Amino acid sequence: MFKGTLSGSALAVALDAEIARTVGAIAAQLAPYDPAVTPQSWHRILQGAEELINLLFETLDDEELRDAIAGMSLARAIGPAKDWLQQSIRNLYDGGIEIRILEVLQLVFALDGGCAAHGQPLGLATVADAVGYLHIIGLRLALTTCSLGTFGFRRTTPKWFNRQGRSSNMKASIAPSFLLAGMLSIRN
Repeated sequence: MFKGTLSGSALAVALDAEIARTVGAIAAQLAPYDPAVTPQSWHRILQGAEELINLLFETLDDEELRDAIAGMSLARAIGPAKDWLQQSIRNLYDGGIEIRILEVLQLVFALDGGCAAHGQPLGLATVADAVGYLHIIGLRLALTTCSLGTFGFRRTTPKWFNRQGRSSNMKASIAPSFLLAGMLSIRN
């Protein structure tokens, strides 16, 4: 891990090295797992994440219900309100969607807690925060998987970054997203 201030090609080299180290560490951790069962489990997680995103982006007849779910804290969603949340989703959809959604919420809650324990809090307090984070990770996967051309985008500094390169309006560090991005980039 690098320390200090880097820019330009030195920053690119340091980030590439960190991403390669992270992907290598993840690959080493995944190596012992069964190659037939693991993709099925990963697919279930991705399916649950997509269903959770769709739940909040779909137009529901009961907008108050959607707002209640979106504003619910993650700790409450997987704790005291779990049964209510599960039944509310089951009343809207069938096919076990509520179970997969709750599994994903538990994983996101654990990820947020693990990152916070290592000094890199994601700041995912609500179900809506979790959906936003999963949506960003999904977009990152889609961009790297589907972008096959040569057209590039001009690099710009997002408005929410101040001149020192720190987020002024975002609570979450982007470092954990490199971890997940590396996980999503693993190819056989």
